[in-house]
Amino acid sequence: MSPTRPSLAQLVNMVRPNTLRYEQGSASWFKRRRVWAVPIIAAGNLVMWAAGQPIITAITPSGWHTWERAGYDALHSGLAQATPDAQGGLWMTAMPGRSLKEERALDAALLRAIGAELSRAHRCRVEGRAFRHGDPHLGNFTYCQDTQRAYLIDFETRYLKRLDEDQGQIEDLFVLLLDLAGRATTDEQAQRWSGSALEGYGGGAPKQALIKRLLREAWWLERVFLSSRAHELPWRVLRTRLEAIAEALLSAPA
Repeated sequence: MSPTRPSLAQLVNMVRPNTLRYEQGSASWFKRRRVWAVPIIAAGNLVMWAAGQPIITAITPSGWHTWERAGYDALHSGLAQATPDAQGGLWMTAMPGRSLKEERALDAALLRAIGAELSRAHRCRVEGRAFRHGDPHLGNFTYCQDTQRAYLIDFETRYLKRLDEDQGQIEDLFVLLLDLAGRATTDEQAQRWSGSALEGYGGGAPKQALIKRLLREAWWLERVFLSSRAHELPWRVLRTRLEAIAEALLSAPA
């Protein structure tokens, strides 16, 4: 039997540029770039640019440190921080709650908390601009069940400078909905989950612009990236699911 060809997400995992470990004593995560990280990240940025993706990952350790620290300072000041060490790594205070990277049991309270946290983040400012994350899929949130509070993490990706604050807001919401569409098992579930997340986000969501983004045509390479961000959901299924989410948004009360 011939071997199965790895997916785009699996290929990315094979060359993941960071190592990450948890230190129980300090309740912190230690992240460090691998030796080969710079060419891998640079190549990834080039491919994302070619696919029309408006995001960039910090290439150098100093750039990554700056972005991570700015994110923690803007969003979690007084609760958590990111601190570089002498060997080029970064210590990051563990946020409360559990990781949502592999979460599939998504109830309304959890999704509203995610939407509320993204909305709160968008009201913060970094370097004089409204904060935009660049990659707010569920794996970049933690969730505390006791307080029903979510926390946004992982700040080494940003949007290209050509994107203004409004465009960045729409892209962040679109990435979140892509992730929910990929985790859902039906169009109806994707609609319901997206509705809960946007309910948590509140009235600041740009409804018409978001609908337009959900329905925008994608060329073949962009389709590959969008499917990879939606848990490898085949494009024709993802397209139908995004249309269903847009339809639900269109019929929702203003």
